[in-house]
Amino acid sequence: MSEPSTDRTEHTEDHLDGSGAMLKVIVFGGLDGILTMFAVVSGCAGAEISPLQTVCVTLGTLLASAFSMGYGEFISCKAERDYVESERQREEVEVEEKPNHEKQEMYEIYTQRYNFSHEDATTLVELSFRNKPFFLRHMMAEELGILLVEDELTPAKKGLSSSPVATTAQAG
Repeated sequence: MSEPSTDRTEHTEDHLDGSGAMLKVIVFGGLDGILTMFAVVSGCAGAEISPLQTVCVTLGTLLASAFSMGYGEFISCKAERDYVESERQREEVEVEEKPNHEKQEMYEIYTQRYNFSHEDATTLVELSFRNKPFFLRHMMAEELGILLVEDELTPAKKGLSSSPVATTAQAG
């Protein structure tokens, strides 16, 4: 096994600054806004209503859609965040109250899913359990498929950001 590098030169990686978290909201809001407005304008044209009536219907749709998308994004983000937090709390209690059971679960994941030997799986479990926050995060990812991330965007911010996205896409 090779030793870790002793090269102390600073290693940097060029990643997005976290704004990538909004990509889903922007794409969904934009597509929904464009398709909704296309359908409304097409319906108005098919109904042969006046241009003024078309503008009124379009503005009403624009406002309703912006509110709907913003509120929907807020509710779904809040529900997801609440679910993740409840699972984290449950697992945290289990790690404290039933440590051997939780260690056994991770041991089985290592041996059955990743084909680690008995010795290696035991070593991994014991090493990771020494750092309980790491063990908890790792266990939630492996056992539940939940990644604990520090999301700087609150449900309210995501909800507010999807409304202007929908409005901008529809107005454009």
